Amino acid sequence: MKNQLIILLSVLLFACGKNKNETQTDFSNISFSMDTVVVDPGDEIIYLQWSLGVSDLSGDKNFLYNFNMNDYTLEKIDLEELKLVEKLPYEKEGPNGLGMFPNDFYVLGEDRFFIGGFEAKGFYNHEGERLEKFDFKKREYEGGGFLEGEDFSSIVSLEDQPQTFYGLLRNWTDKSVEFAKLNHDANQFKKYELPEFVKLKDFFMELNDGTRRMIMGPSIMLDASEGKIILSNDAANEFYWYDIEKDSLYYQLYESQLTENERKIKFPPVVESQAELREMMEKAKEEIRFMAPVWDEEKALFYRFSYIEKQAGQDSGTVESEANAQVYLTIFDRDLNMVGESPVGVLKKRPGNHFVKGGKIWMYENMDDELGFVRLSLLL
Repeated sequence: MKNQLIILLSVLLFACGKNKNETQTDFSNISFSMDTVVVDPGDEIIYLQWSLGVSDLSGDKNFLYNFNMNDYTLEKIDLEELKLVEKLPYEKEGPNGLGMFPNDFYVLGEDRFFIGGFEAKGFYNHEGERLEKFDFKKREYEGGGFLEGEDFSSIVSLEDQPQTFYGLLRNWTDKSVEFAKLNHDANQFKKYELPEFVKLKDFFMELNDGTRRMIMGPSIMLDASEGKIILSNDAANEFYWYDIEKDSLYYQLYESQLTENERKIKFPPVVESQAELREMMEKAKEEIRFMAPVWDEEKALFYRFSYIEKQAGQDSGTVESEANAQVYLTIFDRDLNMVGESPVGVLKKRPGNHFVKGGKIWMYENMDDELGFVRLSLLL
């Protein structure tokens, strides 16, 4: 096992807004420390092609489960020992088959996963057996159902409410998005409009070169933490959140003192060549992008990265902006009040997929084709 330790301390100034009912933590003077660790794969090769895009943590955060698209296994990674401990086999076809491209995945307890793809969605155990299958679009629900063209995605459920599913209803034809709550047992379906997300239609772009048609749109993220389902997007400094206990949806727009609060460049509805598409995408990289919040249970805070990628290598015609980014961190309290923000000078590229464990932000890093994490600590 390789273990690298890099300690970088940086004193950064925070612009803070305190809530009178909130913690008295002083965010005006903070230090960051950073170290790097690498996971021992043993005799295996950990799947990194999707950069942990289909993965989830166990409830105690001691294990990371990463789905391997090549051999249809779940890679169980011990985050305490930093090693791959097991590969759990699954099937693509047959009575327990996952179908093509399973992309919704989360852990439900010690021996239950939700795995959803284009062809199948269901609960599965560690032995690869499907415990229950869900054909959401084939059922009639109280309160309405799915309209033609709607895609139910970014689905999450909670361990104590396994038959209730929360997700996004996206219609790629009219570029609309809504939030939905579906109770499978009670046969109930409820939609929630997201009027503040209507502006995201300006960031859709279609490539139609006569031989192919492809639609690209802004990222909308959905995360479950602290009794909330939080909806965020990469284009604006804002959250919707659904309070599970109150069955209520809330919205908050935030004001940054360090960056723009939304992207400005509006995409043309249609481009007719890949060259035009690349040109627009490179321009978009120079604007602020917002990531999803992650919860630090030890400090009772949410962290949300944002970043601006700068173009490099223009003379050679190449763009390596990933390694040349300005990164910012915004801090929110338990009630999603913004309490601080800062540039993160020790990070030189946009953070990879990340989570909080043991008070540190663990950011995915491909280290010579091995699974590594850059771990950022906030010394408050």
